[in-house]
Amino acid sequence: AKRPKRGGALGTSPQNYWKAFATWKQDDPALATHRTRGRRFVDVWGQKNNLTDTLRDAGVDTGHPGQPGHIADIFKKQKSRTRSSTSSFRSGQLDTCEGFVNISPFPVGIRKISSANEDQKTSEVVAPGEPVCVERIFEKDDVRFLKLTDGRGWVFDQQGDLTIMAKMEEIEIGDMWYRISCKELVDVRRAPVYDDDAKTGRLLCPKELTVVNIKCRVRGQNFVHLADGRGWVFLTKPDARKKERSLGDSVMEECDAEVVHGETWMAQEDLLPVTSDIVEVGLWTYTVNIDNMCALGTKLHGVPVNSGDILKIDKRCYGEGAVPEVGREGMKWLRIVDGRGWVPEKTPDGKAAVTLKTGGGISYPSTLKGKFHDENAKLPGWAMGIA
Repeated sequence: AKRPKRGGALGTSPQNYWKAFATWKQDDPALATHRTRGRRFVDVWGQKNNLTDTLRDAGVDTGHPGQPGHIADIFKKQKSRTRSSTSSFRSGQLDTCEGFVNISPFPVGIRKISSANEDQKTSEVVAPGEPVCVERIFEKDDVRFLKLTDGRGWVFDQQGDLTIMAKMEEIEIGDMWYRISCKELVDVRRAPVYDDDAKTGRLLCPKELTVVNIKCRVRGQNFVHLADGRGWVFLTKPDARKKERSLGDSVMEECDAEVVHGETWMAQEDLLPVTSDIVEVGLWTYTVNIDNMCALGTKLHGVPVNSGDILKIDKRCYGEGAVPEVGREGMKWLRIVDGRGWVPEKTPDGKAAVTLKTGGGISYPSTLKGKFHDENAKLPGWAMGIA
């Protein structure tokens, strides 16, 4: 991805770049078909629920899959909450587009008309785990047919006692980061069901990050669809009781807010916490002026810091925890970025222990660094003690 100028419109934002990267596994071509089916549902769902027109009226380009501004990247958790089941539907045109998904282990053939006759089949199918948009329901001879919104034809929702097409409720679309929150390996399913025979053989590891583009409730349970095409994952463990669920029952959790910080490039200063009168946060470079200084806070007896060392500092604060009174000079402590700990800005007798480097740069060549750290260096009396 090409980095744009700050405030410019060229290039791709980091969030869209990494989401596109995470959802396009070129090393596994078998996922391409499954990935396309998921994207098709997101696009049709957004268009039929008037989300696309709303965006275009606002001057937003919905783009194409994999590109910044694509409809699936813009519809951040656009929700359609419906709690009715398929059994409550009557024949006829639906007021709004509804979502269904094939939860059976078999592909269901798409028919030209609402008929069970085999000679009405087209060459297309709704694959296991494939979500579709439905615009009309027709029931004939105890068989319920669903008309696909994309114009491909009709499918039936049940065959004997086997449920094939299940209603998707509380649908959310849009690329969102999710993290595995349990300690166990998680099996990806080909469809939004708990059945063991639906396992694909693909696994998600604890703390693994992945991109989800569909979240929905199917038969009372919440599932997410992996945007890279691997399949479906349940959000809570199968044995978790609905009314007694705890944090330990969670399998995946949304973490989009932790990863995404907007749609523009940010400079380092944009990421820093607020600076107060007591604590300053930033990036500074100091050189050490005295021998045998000790950095405190990481080891019991501290870490020796030698004269001439270059220290990168990311935090400065008053040791007393408050701004010094007028006329009194307080002791400032500096936190070293490399994790060695904190060093004082001055010695107890008022001598400058470190000197701030000016000029705006924070990186210096290794040739300017002082002596190597000597763990056995003798420390002055004032530097000894317990912190």
